[in-house]
Amino acid sequence: MRLLLLLLLALATARADQLQWNSRADTDRAVERLQPGTIVISYCSEANTDHVEVWRVIAAVPTPTVVDGYWETQVFAKRLLSSKEPVVRGTYREPIAFAPAKPKRSRHPSSDLHVLAPVDFAYVYVQVNHNVFACLGQTLGLPCEVSVESIRLPPAALRLLAQAPKPRLGPR
Repeated sequence: MRLLLLLLLALATARADQLQWNSRADTDRAVERLQPGTIVISYCSEANTDHVEVWRVIAAVPTPTVVDGYWETQVFAKRLLSSKEPVVRGTYREPIAFAPAKPKRSRHPSSDLHVLAPVDFAYVYVQVNHNVFACLGQTLGLPCEVSVESIRLPPAALRLLAQAPKPRLGPR
C-alpha cells in the first residue's frame, strides 16, 4: 500500500514541471513577487523551442493541486511583447529582438493577448534591475535547473514597453 501511494505521488508530481507545484509558503512568496502591474518574462529555457514573452501581471493566485500539500500559482496576465523568433534550446543569445505580442487566434484578438495559466517558477523571470530579469525560482532560493538564469531586455524592448497601454487595475 505504501509503495502504491509513493508511486501515485511520484506520478502526480511528475505532471508538474520543476517548480510548478510547491509548498503553500513558497507559493505565497511567489504571489508576493507577482503583484498586479508587475512586468515578468515567460521563457522555458528547457523546452525544445519557445518564444520569450513579456507579460504584465493582472493577478496571481495560490491554488491547491490534486495532491495534498502542493500548491501552484495561477497567473492572469497580458502578453505585451514576444520574441520575433522562437528560441531553440541551447541557442539563447542576447539581445533578443522583440515585437508587440500578436493574438494567437483571430476570432477574439483582445482576449488572445491574455494568459491564464499555472506558472513554473523555473520559467518565469522577475525584474531585479532596470532591464534585468532573473529566474523566479532562484530569486526565491529554490533549486532548479535552467539554461538561462537571467534575461536582459534590450533598449528597443524597453521602448516598446513604455508605449504599451497601462491597465486599469481594480474595479471599473
